[in-house]
Amino acid sequence: MKIRKYTLIQLLGWYLLLMPCAVLSETDVYSVQIAVQDQSPREYAVAVRMGLKQVISALDENPMALQRPQVKDALDRADRYVEQYQYARVDDKATLAEIPMTKAADAVEEAAVFLLQLRYSAEEVALLMGQNTVASQGPVTQPQTLLLWLVLESGGNTQIIGGENRPEVKARLEALALDQGLDIVFPLLDLQDYQAIGAADIRGGFEDRIRAASARYDTDAIATGVLSEQAGGTWLSSWRRLASGTNPSFANSALNLDSLVTTGVQWLRQTTSPIVSASADPSASESAMHVWIGRVPSTDAYARISQILENIPNATRVAPVYLAPEGMVFAISPRMSSTQLEQYLDRARWLERTAPPQADELGQSVPAGAELYYEYSG
Repeated sequence: MKIRKYTLIQLLGWYLLLMPCAVLSETDVYSVQIAVQDQSPREYAVAVRMGLKQVISALDENPMALQRPQVKDALDRADRYVEQYQYARVDDKATLAEIPMTKAADAVEEAAVFLLQLRYSAEEVALLMGQNTVASQGPVTQPQTLLLWLVLESGGNTQIIGGENRPEVKARLEALALDQGLDIVFPLLDLQDYQAIGAADIRGGFEDRIRAASARYDTDAIATGVLSEQAGGTWLSSWRRLASGTNPSFANSALNLDSLVTTGVQWLRQTTSPIVSASADPSASESAMHVWIGRVPSTDAYARISQILENIPNATRVAPVYLAPEGMVFAISPRMSSTQLEQYLDRARWLERTAPPQADELGQSVPAGAELYYEYSG
């Protein structure tokens, strides 16, 4: 079977997504949010079990559904049904009053907890429940519309992207977004816009002014961004999506503007609208092995790691599923013997076995769910 290839730009965009702030929006029954005490494997295991129970209960109103032998068995290995997950730190857990919490998160005295966004495989859950097709939530979702207030700082000039400003940047962002199922809308930058908002408002994150200026645009979501050119030609960015309650944010750096906006669009898509279609590739939901790859410093490194993993014997799909500044977790399908996979990776050039990374003071460096740990040594 031919392995699915991921382009370098796609892989780079996946990797540079920073935690803890990327929160996937909950758009259907397969997306679940659970408040957890920390990012430990124990809390992750509890949360994915809670999440799978919630998904099954939403799809089957029969109160005995959770007592079926195959469902009880699946709950004991609920992590195998997780397609994607991300963490966000929430400084005040009181804002999560309507979000399910693990017992540890509910009992913790500190106000800060973590919000774990889980996305379960629609195909795998359908198979578990004995369905021939994925439970439909309606017709295939159209691209979500996102109003983007974007400030570009370069060469001593500051501009809001929109209207006639920097059409090449607009075109690139629009193309990247459509590839991800997201329709970015830029402001007209007419007199009404300029009277309502300025670059300083966007840069400062003045939410009231941003929302007021956005009211005339009929879009599904609103986001802001700042792209800043640094001395030496490198770039920094910050992104923020305006949501009810918590406003997820994200920052990244890159060697050039194209890499910067590619990563930003990936993050915007993740926080705005993960889409499930009944016609999705079934291979995307196969049980997988999860491997942590740390210390990935460059695009050349991404290319080498991608090639190594794509050449694993009998692997049909390789995809990044966990993202952090220190590294990433790849899901390798179908699931295989850990000994077999270890033997292959141990022989691979540019990879060395390593211990699980230690958590930082916020507990955000531990790749929950990884089974094997390697780091790039090229």
